[in-house]
Amino acid sequence: MDNDTEPKRDGADHALRELVAAHDDLRRDVEELRRRLPGERERRLLSSVTNAVSRIDGRLSTLEQHYQHLNRRFTEILAQRHSESGGSANNAVLRHQELAEKFRFLMEQDVLRFVAEGVREYDRRAREQARAAMTREVCRALFLGADPRPADIWQAHPHSRDRNHPGRQLEDFIEALAEAARSLRREIAELPGEQLWDFEFAPGETIDKARQQVWRGSPPDLPVRDVIVPGYVLGDRVLVLQQVLTG
Repeated sequence: MDNDTEPKRDGADHALRELVAAHDDLRRDVEELRRRLPGERERRLLSSVTNAVSRIDGRLSTLEQHYQHLNRRFTEILAQRHSESGGSANNAVLRHQELAEKFRFLMEQDVLRFVAEGVREYDRRAREQARAAMTREVCRALFLGADPRPADIWQAHPHSRDRNHPGRQLEDFIEALAEAARSLRREIAELPGEQLWDFEFAPGETIDKARQQVWRGSPPDLPVRDVIVPGYVLGDRVLVLQQVLTG
């Protein structure tokens, strides 16, 4: 079940991330139009578009909740299967799979939304480049060093070039992000098994589908340029695929 189902779940994760990012882009484009359109007729048209986006808001929120419910149900089924087969090694693997889900959730709900806030002022083309670069740096701050430091996360934000302090609201979010990564890493460290955050890649090589998936919008047939999001690897098991930039 694990080998057959995990790639499908990774594909569903990727599709949901693409949908959330496209929705964020749409909202920013609508706000830009709101600032630029001068006439009453244009504003009425924009109001209709805004209402449509609000309806998408509700449906996307429902989809995210449903998806998380399915993820929890999937983990419960795995727990039952491992319980029936018995063995502490199986229980450790199951626990790692649960923590891999926490890692996915942290990326999708916290990191990518933090990044979306950071790149919102870029135009569409520059936004995608900035999104990849910022996500890369945030992931390295959270999972590559010995301890996630809020100062390192803030340095990944474009506004850090203009000011020394993120402001109270953003500072609280950064601290919560760092603490979530610390907590996840502590839980992993308490488990048996050799776990690592896989940032390794071979520049110029094609995608290794056993351990990698393309970062949003990257052409899958071009060589790998960089790792944006690390993989979650347990021994010889890949529990979460790397997300790689190609080109």
